[in-house]
Amino acid sequence: MTSAQCSTCQQYRKSQIRETLLPHDIPTRPWQIVGTDLLEFEGDNYLIIVDYYSKFPFVEKMPVHSTTKAVVEATKKIFSEQGIPQKVVSDNGPQFSFSLYSAFEKEWNFSHVTSSPHYPQSNGFVERFIQIVKNSFRKAKASENDPKMVLLCIRTTPVDSSIPNPGELLFGRKLQGNHPVRIPDRDHRRDKVHARLVEKQQRQKTYYDQHARDLPQLIPGQEVRIQDNRTKEWQQGTVRRQCQEPRSYVVENENGSWLQRNRRHIQTVIEPASRRAFDSQVRAEEPEEKAREELGQTTVETHQNVYRTRSGRAVHKPERYGQYINT
Repeated sequence: MTSAQCSTCQQYRKSQIRETLLPHDIPTRPWQIVGTDLLEFEGDNYLIIVDYYSKFPFVEKMPVHSTTKAVVEATKKIFSEQGIPQKVVSDNGPQFSFSLYSAFEKEWNFSHVTSSPHYPQSNGFVERFIQIVKNSFRKAKASENDPKMVLLCIRTTPVDSSIPNPGELLFGRKLQGNHPVRIPDRDHRRDKVHARLVEKQQRQKTYYDQHARDLPQLIPGQEVRIQDNRTKEWQQGTVRRQCQEPRSYVVENENGSWLQRNRRHIQTVIEPASRRAFDSQVRAEEPEEKAREELGQTTVETHQNVYRTRSGRAVHKPERYGQYINT
């Protein structure tokens, strides 16, 4: 009996049939097709999403229990920053086959394609990047480097001698890594965009300045009122110094804490001596003014030969008439 005829041998023998890798559609633009999967490294779980066109990997750390809800929320975070791809390719893991992920697919309007069950090689593109990320994490730990910097190196390394790095393919610009790179400053399209942004910002400034005014400058030791960011109430305070930032001051509140505040959140107050003099003058003038109003008389100013009518118009009497008579 040959091994081919032995049921036991057939039960335990390793399969010698190698299924060919399933070719996926080659994307024609960045972020058209992405692959996603979960990877585990030293007890931590990560969600990985890789763009098929640019080979740019996104790696998001996940909770200890990577539920479908956690996977969906992490994926939404990346999609909200990069846009919604046309197709998402994943394995048949429970996090991607649950009904919640199907609802996410319909709500965000993308096509979800899964690989063959128990055959991760059919999703070999993402599987390869999982190994790349794991090896990078191992090297970062061994060399005591920041894993995020290692990921940046992956994203800024050219795909091959004729294809730019993943960052440039995905974002259309060079990414500055930890190695010197020449980033050109002059670009015709960039110059047009910059000029348009300057024009738009200047127009917004013109509209804003029509209803704005410059507030007087404050001096150290000046008594002011400070707006509380939480309650929006105004508290007593003292100016301590002016900051280098425009319209910014360090002030001390009534509790003795020093805070940095913008000028718009600081109000000037009348000095105590000036306030007392002002209040005394108002109290002295109030009875006389009230009496005139009750009698229907015009308001007489303290200056000679000048009186003000009830409508508020100032009348200057010629000096040759001497003292004028109220009418």
